[in-house]
Amino acid sequence: DANAPASGAAGKLVVHLLVRGYLQPASAGEGEQ
Repeated sequence: DANAPASGAAGKLVVHLLVRGYLQPASAGEGEQ
């Protein structure tokens, strides 16, 4: 299935972003300013 690899990559990206958001909710906004 040609859609499987793309869906897997997108899913991993979403999970990665969510994990970063949970681990650094404040640092991401305040630390870079």
